[in-house]
Amino acid sequence: MTRMMDSPADTPGPGAPNQTRETGDVGKLDIRRLWKNASWTSMSSAVSMALLFLETVLLARFLGAEIFGLFILIRAYPEAVQQLLDCRTHETTVKYLGEFVALDNREHAGAVVRLIWLVDAAAGVIAMAVVFATATLASRYIVHDSTTSWLVAVYAISQFVGTLDSASGSVMRVFDRSLQLI
Repeated sequence: MTRMMDSPADTPGPGAPNQTRETGDVGKLDIRRLWKNASWTSMSSAVSMALLFLETVLLARFLGAEIFGLFILIRAYPEAVQQLLDCRTHETTVKYLGEFVALDNREHAGAVVRLIWLVDAAAGVIAMAVVFATATLASRYIVHDSTTSWLVAVYAISQFVGTLDSASGSVMRVFDRSLQLI
């Protein structure tokens, strides 16, 4: 059942919330589904953090303090540059792709995915280029070992490969597919 507005004076102005609302099942929130998805997301985050912690402990024990410190310093610079140039497209993907999927506008939804992927790829290329151009300086002043500049550059390549996959998690969340892969 829909609530009707009484007169044009009751019409909300720009920016006001819509006063008409369907009372059917469309507006209902499926609490079980929300709880299930939130539980899986929280559990996967906890498992991921635990595995990263275990990885760090094992690497530190295996490499020793000096080489592990060198490893962390080599990784730090490319990751900092990537973070600085990150466009935070995850939120944009969820917002606009979700809207276009809800409206069943496949053409615009596909365009959003392509645009986000191109933005992420461009940011990754720029970050990789910046690291390549400054790898010698980073090795000299951050790592304090000028022979590691090629390792900084290699890690920048791996960061770039990671940027090509950054939008996929958001796309999967919009289509509620993340749980079906587990």
